[in-house]
Amino acid sequence: MAWRLEIIWGRDSQTFVPYPDLSGPRPQEAGISKSLAAGRCSSSSTQKWRLQGRLDPFREISDLPLTFFPVSQPASPCLLTLLLTPFTLGAPISLTDPINQAYNLALYMQKNTSVLLQTYLQYQGSPFSDPGFSAPELQLSNLPPAAVPFMLWRGLGDGERLLQARGAFSALAQHLQLVSDDQADLNPSSSVLLSQLAAARLRAQGLMGNIVSVMTALGVSIPPEMDSLGPAPFGASAFERKCRGYVVTREYGHWTDRAVRDMALLKAKYVV
Repeated sequence: MAWRLEIIWGRDSQTFVPYPDLSGPRPQEAGISKSLAAGRCSSSSTQKWRLQGRLDPFREISDLPLTFFPVSQPASPCLLTLLLTPFTLGAPISLTDPINQAYNLALYMQKNTSVLLQTYLQYQGSPFSDPGFSAPELQLSNLPPAAVPFMLWRGLGDGERLLQARGAFSALAQHLQLVSDDQADLNPSSSVLLSQLAAARLRAQGLMGNIVSVMTALGVSIPPEMDSLGPAPFGASAFERKCRGYVVTREYGHWTDRAVRDMALLKAKYVV
């Protein structure tokens, strides 16, 4: 609730602490209350102080960080006014901005996913760097694949669609950190690849945040973020780490393509 509280009192009563509930005086209010009742606040010894901010009506003002701004003109007589700005509880949050932000970021990411995959393969050596290399059968059990039958994907509800996308980019951000660590060990001089992996991880985190904003605007319940990696995989061989990185960079591209389609559907449905 937005509050604007305007308080005027005499110089000798500056210890007065106001409360949203003014139904009865508190101990520290006694002096000012009596002065007000007796009309003993003179205009010559009165300053006007203005307090503006966003206050929780269930908290005492003394619990909040307050800043008082003096106003030069004198005020008379002593007065206490509490002005409430009306608002509507449960007002709907606009969907336009979060959907557009998610859609535009997904489009931007889509332009760079193929570059990341090709750069990754180039640094891994044969067979990864061989022309036309592809291994769609390679999967990671803790990274959900983006591929799904079209009609199943098309029939998803808004909430389920967003939950799947959010979970995927959360997992991708974690896996991209693991791949970055692997490549820093396997290819420490590959500054181009390492910078691309770092950028991809930040973008995955950013898109996940945008998706969460859309979920919030739609009123979709947001579950806690999961640890998709589990126990640290320290024992993987160099070849296994290269395979793992290939799957992660490939699925990063596939999930980005799917996110563009997901956001396009929501954009058509909700954005005028």
